[in-house]
Amino acid sequence: MTQLLEKVLIEVYKLPPEKQDAIATIILEELEDERRWDKAFAESQDQLAQLAQNCVLILRQDGSKKWKGTNKMPNFSELEKILLR
Repeated sequence: MTQLLEKVLIEVYKLPPEKQDAIATIILEELEDERRWDKAFAESQDQLAQLAQNCVLILRQDGSKKWKGTNKMPNFSELEKILLR
């Protein structure tokens, strides 16, 4: 256990039971939320990689003409127009 967590728990122990339960509920909800995000990211890596690959291919085919020879990167709305046509 880290020193910071230990310090927090010492302070929580001083609180009345209903406040301890409220803090415990918040912590448990945060931990569950982290697990859901971790799972969602882990399960979407292949899809994200494919999307990125598709974006690169489209930009090479269609977008490269517009931005070739410039240091300008396409903004989101420009990319969206290319990807959604």
